[in-house]
Parts: sequence; C-alpha cells; structure tokens
Amino acid sequence: MNEKPDASFEAPAKRCRLKPRAKPSSFGPEIGSLYQEMPKRFRTYISPLLQYASDQHIAASEIDDETIDLYRDQLADWGVQDPQSFISSLIRAWNELRTLQAFNHLQALTSRAGKRETARLLRGQLLPARFWEELDQLFGSPDPNASPAEHNLYNERNRIVRIAETAAKSGHQVGSIADLADYPMLTAAVDNLYPGAARSKARDLALQAIERALQKSGQAAGLIKVVRKVRFRHRPAGIDLPANQVKKVGHFTTQIVASIMDAVVVELERVLANSPDYDALARARACIAVGLAIWNLCPRGTIEQATFSRPNGGGRPHLEGPRNRTLVDLEHGLPEEFGAAIELYHAAITDRLGHAPHAFLDSGRLGPVSGSALSTGVKRFLSAVGHGGLTLQLLRDGANIAAIRENEKIVPWLSDANGFRFASNFRTRFRSLLGRDGTQRIEDSFEAPRSDRGDQP
Repeated sequence: MNEKPDASFEAPAKRCRLKPRAKPSSFGPEIGSLYQEMPKRFRTYISPLLQYASDQHIAASEIDDETIDLYRDQLADWGVQDPQSFISSLIRAWNELRTLQAFNHLQALTSRAGKRETARLLRGQLLPARFWEELDQLFGSPDPNASPAEHNLYNERNRIVRIAETAAKSGHQVGSIADLADYPMLTAAVDNLYPGAARSKARDLALQAIERALQKSGQAAGLIKVVRKVRFRHRPAGIDLPANQVKKVGHFTTQIVASIMDAVVVELERVLANSPDYDALARARACIAVGLAIWNLCPRGTIEQATFSRPNGGGRPHLEGPRNRTLVDLEHGLPEEFGAAIELYHAAITDRLGHAPHAFLDSGRLGPVSGSALSTGVKRFLSAVGHGGLTLQLLRDGANIAAIRENEKIVPWLSDANGFRFASNFRTRFRSLLGRDGTQRIEDSFEAPRSDRGDQP
C-alpha cells in the first residue's frame, strides 16, 4: 500500500546550474528603455545583469564595480560554476556599449583579475624588464588578428617567452635573448617544454624563433650556432620526423629517388605528346610537382605558389619561388630532361590559354588548381609507379633521408632549404649523389649562393 508523503516534508531545493534568463517584460521603465535601445549583440551578457538591477531597484546609471561584485556573488549562489569568466565577458561588453553615444552616461567597469590574468602577472615577474624591452624592440606588440604576418610575429614572441620562462623556473638567469644560447640550459628547457617526438614541430618552430631573434638583434654567429646545435640534435638520420613517418620513407635511397625522377620524365613526355587535353595537363602538373619536391626539396605550399617568368633576353622560361623570388633556370637549375619536359608543359598550357601562364597551377578555369586536386594527382602518380601512400611531403622527406645517408655533412645545409633558394647547389649535389658528375665533390657544393636571389653559377 502506497503511503502519501508527509505534507510537512520539503524536498531540498535544486541548485541552478545556469544563469537565470532575463524577462524584459519585468524590467523597470529605465532599464527597459536601455534594453530596447542597445544593439542586440550586447544582450547575451548584459540582459541578465539588467534583470538583477531591475529586481534590486538599481538604476542603470548606478551600476558600478560594487554592483558587479554583488552580482558575481549572486551568480555563485545561483550555482553558476565559473562566474568569473561570465563576468569578464560582461564587463567587456558593458565597456564597449559605453563607447556608443547614447550610452556614454553609464559608468565604466573594471575587471577583477581572474585566474588567467593572475597567472599572466606572475609569469611576467619571472623575467626582468630588460628582457621584455628587448622583445618589444624586436617584435613590438603584434596583433594576431591584424594579418598573417602579425600572427606569425605574435606566435614567435610567445614561443621565446615560454622557453625563457621555463628556463627561469629552473633557476637560470635569463636577462636577455642572448642568454638563451646556452646549450645545457636551452636543451633542458626545450625538453621540458616540448617532450617527445610528437612535439618535434613545435620544438623546431620555437628554436627557429630564437634564431631569428638573435639574427635581428645582431648577436654573434656563435650564439646562433648554439641554438642550431640544440635544434638539430633530435634529428634521426638528419630528419626531424615522428617515428611513424620515418618508417614510411626510411628505406629511401638515391636509386629510388632517381627512379622516381626518371618515371616523372617518361610520364611527362607521354602525356604531353600531340595535343594534351585538360586531364593530361593535370597529370603533367602532378608529375612536375613530384620532380620539384625531389630535386629542390620544395614543400607543397611553395609549389602551389610558384610562377613562370621569362628572361628579358628571351630563352627558356624560369620557375619563380614565392618566398624570396629566386629563379630556377629550367636549363641549368634542373636535370636536362626534366627542364625540357617543363618547357613542353609551358608550351602546351600556353596553347590552351592563348597566352603564357603566370602561375604554375594556372589551369585556364576560374581559379588556380586547388591544393587538394594537386595532392590527389600526386598520389595517383606515385601509386602508379609503385609508391602508394606517399605524399609530396613524405617524398621530400625521403629525398632528404636518401641524401643524408650518402653524406651526413649535408644536414646543416639542408636545414636552410626553402623553396628554390639553393637551386644551383641542389643540382650539383644530386648530380654528385647520382654519379652524373664524378669530378664534383659534395663538399665543394656547400658554399652559400652569392645572394638571396640564388644566382646561378
């Protein structure tokens, strides 16, 4: 038999896990007028505060920091788990609302330092003022939302700060960026901050940021060499790759590289014979991308942005890298057969467009070829020549490993490879590795080009 519960029993009240919803119909006249006039984008955070002020009979012009403190306590009583994050967003919205002419009678609100702000202040005390002044001189105060360049500067600055803070927490004195160029200290800080092979990319970017900062500040080359020594010590066989990627290309040899290059040339000659259609030209672009990744160690982004140019005196076209505008001469900067095949592609796409192409990936349609379309074509070609599962990046890594296996002295030189920058040196190096020029020693090709334009010898 079911018994009725005692009427005097009261169930415990459930704590509200969310902020209460505002009811504009219950607002007082002044609060209601303010609510109707404010732009809708401010209502998410401000309308619950207006509900609280209306219930407490507080005028909108009287809302101040003390009111916000009482409101924060009320949110905690209502069961809001993290009232500070909501209050911070509320204060930002309120102060932005005050910038509008119709709401400039409202009082400004100040944000109480939350956990993140307190942590940031404590972190700032780890490093001396001189260190922060040096960062300001080198980087300024970049806005990550302003442009891609500003975003990169913002990230570089933060990476340097994190390494310096990690070193300072371990008891080291870091008074300037030059103090980071200490091998034992920098090694310990980097290993602590970026442990394991999975963080290899983040570790490399952080050390690159320190290198660039030392170069900008005009520090001695010896300090930069210390940073580079830390940067390259993790490289298995000269390549800083996760173990699962190394397994995919660890078997690469110069013979494999040469066979893929020969397959590229054969396929280009086949698809460009007679009058190639759109699909044949797409196949040719994929083959050329494979050849460039092998010969010049170009990443996919460099190939996607490459452009054609023709010397002022006429002659064969050049390929131009996007980063430093270095030219690759199809006659001297690439193997003879490969350069001739690219010239055939240039002539074929010129006939199709009715004018010489500007971008390498210019297909004659509304926009350039997408990166995904290029990747698909590359994968299909590599699968057809017996290397299924490879991508342009893995192919580039495999060519790196093959070259380093032949001569480990090439490691610091390869680390500077970027697009078409060292085209002439790559030509000499690979011809030596492949036995095409027995009189040229690899060591003789290590000198840097005379300028960043990559002048051909």
